[in-house]
Amino acid sequence: MLTQINRVIIFIFLISEVAIAQDISGSKDHPLITRFPGSEITHYYERDYNEVNMAIKPAEAEKPPREFLNAAGKHTSIRYNVPEKRTPLEVMRNYELALKKAGAEFVFKCAGGACDGTESWYAAKFFNSVYNNRKGAENSHYFHPFDTFNAEQQYLVAKLPTAEADYLMEIGITKPYEGVTQVMVEVVQQEKMDEGLIVVNADVIKEKMAKDGKIALYGIFFDTGKSEIKSESAKELGIIDEFLKANQNVKLYITGHTDDTGSFETNKKLSEERATAIVNYLVNIHGISVSRLQPLGVGPASPTSTNRSEEGRAKNRRVELVEKLNK
Repeated sequence: MLTQINRVIIFIFLISEVAIAQDISGSKDHPLITRFPGSEITHYYERDYNEVNMAIKPAEAEKPPREFLNAAGKHTSIRYNVPEKRTPLEVMRNYELALKKAGAEFVFKCAGGACDGTESWYAAKFFNSVYNNRKGAENSHYFHPFDTFNAEQQYLVAKLPTAEADYLMEIGITKPYEGVTQVMVEVVQQEKMDEGLIVVNADVIKEKMAKDGKIALYGIFFDTGKSEIKSESAKELGIIDEFLKANQNVKLYITGHTDDTGSFETNKKLSEERATAIVNYLVNIHGISVSRLQPLGVGPASPTSTNRSEEGRAKNRRVELVEKLNK
C-alpha cells in the first residue's frame, strides 16, 4: 500500500519523463513532494527549526495580504527553474492535482491580480509582502523573481497530515518577462522546539521581581492566532500560583506580548485576550483573587529582541509578570 508521501512523488513523476536537471551542489527535492519534470534547483536551504509566514488571505489594493499563517518547524526552501514553454498555470495545476491526490487540504489559493485584490495581471504587492519578509537569511536575491512585476503569478498554501507529522506547504510560481517559469516551494514540518530548557520556579520569580520588577515567561502556550491556553501550560501557571500564594501582598500586571507579524491592531487584541485568559485561569483554577491581577496586552510594542529574525520573534512572543505597586 502506498504511503501519502509516495503517492505525491509518483503522481508528479508520471506526468512525463524526467529530464536530467543541473541542480546546485548540495540540493535535493523534498521527500514529500518532488519537482515538475525537467526542472532544476537554483536555490536551496534547510533549517532544523524556522518560522515561515504564509499568506492565507489576499491583499487589498496597495496593501499587504490581510492574514498570515505562522508555520514553525523543520523548514526546507527550494527554488526551481522549469523547462521552457511551461507556463505557471500548467505547473501549478500539476502541483494541485498531486497534493489533492495525496489528501492535502488547500488553505488558500490565488492567481495574478486576485492575490492583490485588483484586476491587474500581476500581484507585485502581494508577492513582495510574502517574500520580502524572508530576505537576507541566506541570499539577498533568493526571492527576487517573486517580488517584481511579473506575469502569470500563482500562489498556494496547503496542509498535508501524515502519520509522522503535519506539513504546511507553500508554492509560489512566477514567470519573468524574458525567462523561464520559476517555482518557490516551502515545506514546514510542524513540530515543537526543544522546550523546558529554561527552568522557572517560584523562587526565581521572587528574585526577578526584587531585582527587575518583572519576569518574562515562555512556558505558557497558545496556538497561532488563538487565546485558548494549551494544556502544557499548566506547569508554568502552577508556578505562578505558588509564587502568589507565598507572597500574599504582591499584585501583578499579566502582560501579553506578540511578535510583529501581522497588523498592530490584531496583535494588540490577541495579546489582551491571552493576558485575560491567564488571569481567568489563575482565578478560576487556582483561586487567586482577581483584585491581585490586571491583564494588559501590548502586542508588538515592547519587543525584547529584533523582529527581523525567527529567533528574535520567538523571544518577543512571551508573557511578562510585572509587579503592580499602585493600589
